[in-house]
Order: sequence, then structure tokens, then C-alpha cells
Amino acid sequence: MLEHHNINSVYDYIRNYFRIHIYSKPLSQTNLPNYVKMDYDINFILINDLEYALLSKHDSDFSLSRLASVIEAIKKDSPNIKNILFYFSDLSALQRKSLISAGIPFVVPNRFLYLPDVFLIINERNKKQATDKDKLSPGAINVLFYLLVSKETNIPKPFIQKQLEVNKMYMSRAIQELLEFEYIEISKFNRNSKVSLSRPKVEIWNEASKHFSNPIIKKVNISAESISQLPEFFIESGTLALSKQSNLYEDELCYAIENTLWLSIESQYELAYPGSYRNIEVEIWKSKIPTYQGKINPLALYYSLLENSSERVHYAFDELLTDILGGDVKW
Repeated sequence: MLEHHNINSVYDYIRNYFRIHIYSKPLSQTNLPNYVKMDYDINFILINDLEYALLSKHDSDFSLSRLASVIEAIKKDSPNIKNILFYFSDLSALQRKSLISAGIPFVVPNRFLYLPDVFLIINERNKKQATDKDKLSPGAINVLFYLLVSKETNIPKPFIQKQLEVNKMYMSRAIQELLEFEYIEISKFNRNSKVSLSRPKVEIWNEASKHFSNPIIKKVNISAESISQLPEFFIESGTLALSKQSNLYEDELCYAIENTLWLSIESQYELAYPGSYRNIEVEIWKSKIPTYQGKINPLALYYSLLENSSERVHYAFDELLTDILGGDVKW
């Protein structure tokens, strides 16, 4: 049988996150295969009123196909048992991944808890990793800004990827990082992963802003007389963009461009001194510029306006942030 102190560690761990009730229940073992009767102990637990049969194996052998056959055998023998939770004292990363891919619930006390029925994955190692990080990556910030600005909830991952025009690797790394910081949650419906924020928007912003790093490498000024029209990869930014999303009136021209693009066209433009008449300010971003609905993401103006000392600008941006995030913000 599962040792008493081990089973208690399972209960104590789950109790950190859910209301639970532990009880005994007769289980017909007439038609159960011998490998189930001999190799497993079965306990019962209610997790937020959802019943689970908690199974613990007597040895450390791991076989995904065998686990699947155990589930099938128990549900066939006892159709009233809808949910099965496997206890493990330890699992490798590959074993955890295989269980999650197969949708098999499992618990490793104080380390991992996977309950697909309630769309939950808890990774205590991820929590530690998050505290060790100082800054969010540009990719994670891009995805987070999109989620914060969007009025939708439970957004499919492929939809976000399409809207941001990024590849799967970019998206996967950003999602994993945001999970580590516990800013988002992932749910699955019919094999489709959907992303939602884990907390109120303003709370996430106030916390996440501590982990921002400015992606603007530098700002340069080019003469408006040296160009007839800016290419489409220049994106309106700074007070120009803010004036179109707030009550601020500002006629200064400011645009953002990614560094790789700027390096390829820099020689085409005549640089000017800051403050010169009819200048265009250009922000050189070291990474992909966060966008939303074809324009710069309004939250990305945070970086553009950091050094602006105008009270009018600060007030307008404060109002914009409050409108988007639904509360008082810090910046």
C-alpha cells in the first residue's frame, strides 16, 4: 500500500490549491486485470466536488500504454468512476510531457499537478524559474501586450500567432515564459489550446512592468525634406500615435522601425539635428514592434514615452492605460 506519509503529502499538496474531501469507497475488483489489483493502490478524493480515483503504483516502472490500459480497465469495471489521478514520487521531463500529451491526470507532490478536467497545470519548478528572471523577453512582452489590449478572453493560440505575424517557435517560447511568470493560463477545448490572463489586467501590468526592458536602441532624426513618403514598415509611434488614441493634440512626427530594416535603408535618409524644423523622429527597435490591428500596440508606447517630460503627455497616456487596463496603473 501507499505509505501513510506519502499519501498525506499528496493530500496536503492538492489542498494548497483546492478544497478536498478524502473518503473510502468500495470498488468492485471482480473484472479488474491482475496487474491492476496487484500493482496499484486506489484511494478516493473529491477535488472541488469532482471525484477522482487516486492511483499509486507499487514500483517506479513507467509505461504510458500500461497507464492507458489501467484507465480503460477501471472505467470498464466501475463506470461510475469518471476521473483517475495517478500519483508519482518523481517523473522525468519526457514522462511528464507524454502524460500531458495523452491527457492523463497526474500529481508529483510539491512539484507537479496536472488536471486536464479543470484545465490546470501547476509546475512548481516554473515558479522558481520565474523568480530567477529579471526581465521578460521581447516576444513574451509582445504576446502579453496583445492579451492585455484585446477585449476577448480564452483566445486560441493560432489566432494570436496569426495576428502578431510570428512563427510557432516564437509563439511557443513566449507562451512558456508567460506561464513561468504566471501571467496567463492555458485551457484546452477539443485539442485547441486557448490563452487567457490569470489575473485582472491592471494587476498583471503593475507586476509585469517591473520586468520590462526598453527595446528602443536609439532615436534618430531625419529631415522631412529628404523623403516624399515613408515606407509602410515605418509605424506611427510616440506622441503622434498617442494623439490618435487620446485627447492629446500633437503634431510632432514620430515613427518606429525594427533595427534590421533600418540598417538596410539608413543610407537613404539625411540625418538632422533634434529640434530642427520639420524633423521626423525615428525610434530604432531591436526586436519586433508590438502591434495591434495594424498599428503600434498602445501599451508599447510605454517605451516611447518614458523619457517624455510633458505633463500633458503623461496625463493622456495615464488615461489611455486606465481605459485599456481598467484601473490605476504604475509607469
